[in-house]
Amino acid sequence: MSNVRGRNRRGSGVLGRTAAGVGLVVSVVCMTVGVFTTPAFAAGESVSVSPNTGLTDGQVVSVTFTTTAATDAGVFLGITQCGNATSSGTPLTVATSADCVGAAGLGTSLRTWGSTGAGGFTGPVAAGTYTSSLTMKKTGLGTNNAQCIPLAQATIPCRVSVATASLSGAYTGPNYNFVATADIAYVSAGTTTTTAQATTTTAIATTTTTSVGTTTTTSGGTTTTTAAPTTTKAPTTTTTAPATTTTKAPTTTTTAPVTTKTFDCNTIPLPAASLVLSKNRCLKAGEAVTASAPAGTFTGGGSAFVVQCNGDSAIPTDGSGCNIGGLGVGVIGGDGSMAATQVVIKTGQIGADAKSVCPPTQAQADAGFVNCAIGAAPGGDRTKAASAQFTVEGQTVQLPVDPSGNPTTPTTQPSSGSGAEVLGTTTIAPATVTPTGTLPFTGLGGNTWFIVGVAIGLLDIGAVSSSYARRRMVG
Repeated sequence: MSNVRGRNRRGSGVLGRTAAGVGLVVSVVCMTVGVFTTPAFAAGESVSVSPNTGLTDGQVVSVTFTTTAATDAGVFLGITQCGNATSSGTPLTVATSADCVGAAGLGTSLRTWGSTGAGGFTGPVAAGTYTSSLTMKKTGLGTNNAQCIPLAQATIPCRVSVATASLSGAYTGPNYNFVATADIAYVSAGTTTTTAQATTTTAIATTTTTSVGTTTTTSGGTTTTTAAPTTTKAPTTTTTAPATTTTKAPTTTTTAPVTTKTFDCNTIPLPAASLVLSKNRCLKAGEAVTASAPAGTFTGGGSAFVVQCNGDSAIPTDGSGCNIGGLGVGVIGGDGSMAATQVVIKTGQIGADAKSVCPPTQAQADAGFVNCAIGAAPGGDRTKAASAQFTVEGQTVQLPVDPSGNPTTPTTQPSSGSGAEVLGTTTIAPATVTPTGTLPFTGLGGNTWFIVGVAIGLLDIGAVSSSYARRRMVG
């Protein structure tokens, strides 16, 4: 059974509903809690989850939801999951938006549904019944890192929530809007007890008796003496060969010294790119460029989020490495191309993280992050993202070169916490040369597309009412 709250029909007044917190804060979605008064009941929206019990972390379920009216052109639907306990397992009495899957789960544990179906960010969404997949997440839900514990230990259940949203945040009216939820339950962790089987060993004593003696027989005055037979065993000698010692000569590895050269914004190598920038060298702060993509780059139809980022994998995957304030939305054609979309270049610190600078520092270049980049992801789907790097006016960087002066690939050390993909980076000895102009520097990693997807300012849908009560509204 689903719980429905705050439903308004097109043209009707808003009856007793207030909503707090919407949309975009710095570089992540602010999933804020809507607070509702108790309206009248009415038949309408519903949501169900299959399966909804015995769930495990990472399991993919089907969420079926029914709407009763068409949304506005800019209004789509969002689907997420909320926990029922703190990160330490203490039961919650109220689940807030910080206890629900947010930006980092976009495309897996946070889904959208638009006029074109799954992954859409535009309306209208016609009235009807729809089904979306959703990946279950048992721990690490939302910024509170909430979790789902068994209902027997909890005060409230874990839930899946479906609600109306827009690119400006949660949509609460004045026209058709709703929030509906359904209970879910994870499998309880079992306890296994292992008992070691005792082993008894009984030693049996062995007794050996050896008779040694002489037998004397007397018959008719004749005495015969028979001596006991004596057996003599020759001693056994065991010879052990002396041990053999093998000595291995030490191995010496000599690494040729690395030679470096300074490159500027006109000569820094730029790798081949799937996006096309109207200008990609010596860009200035405030300069407007366009990003586009040829046919076949994306799956036809829909939209893509376009943003400028520093792809350093040491930057957290919370959007703090990108200029979210400059986010653009590109239109994807039926042939998979993306129309020219304007991006205004920002230099210096571009995001909330102090490491999100354009151009990157020399230390970042040494780790393989030589340039900033502009990326585009259809519907925030990082698996289908495209990107292109660019240089900034006044940018200089020292790069390793081969004996001919051509740049080779810097060594990229693995990140220890970001989870970002470090792509196309290897260590190349001076004897192995990467052709000029094709240096495969690390570009936008997996973390970037958490960022691009989350910057839409969507979804107060993770917010559930403080009591999870069944609440609906009619005009």
